[in-house]
Amino acid sequence: MNRGPNLDNGNCEGGEKTPAASVTHPRKSTKQENTEPAETEIYDIAFRCSLLFDRYISNPRASSIELAEEQRARFNTWSAYIGVFAEHSASLDNRLRDSPEIRSVVLRLLDVLQRNLQRGVSPF
Repeated sequence: MNRGPNLDNGNCEGGEKTPAASVTHPRKSTKQENTEPAETEIYDIAFRCSLLFDRYISNPRASSIELAEEQRARFNTWSAYIGVFAEHSASLDNRLRDSPEIRSVVLRLLDVLQRNLQRGVSPF
């Protein structure tokens, strides 16, 4: 079971799903006071990336929709395979809690993806 919202982009490897664009981000009750802010969680940035992929692909004026759909499918497979949207105990955030260097690399890569997707949807 996913810890995220209702999902409808179809199953990927591992049986996980990614969030749909029409869903708002839920507040997770698993947060503790001594953890980093929500915007630095892998789940949160990946969720925003998924929403941005959907927003880009749904716009008829977007260029390279086929390429964007392929990249979204790869993102969905990756996120399902490593458990980005998995229940808290199985999530990537939880599994990397004691590996700050690896967690930092994943966060930076997701941030680059998010910024590029934001540039792609900004004129829309």
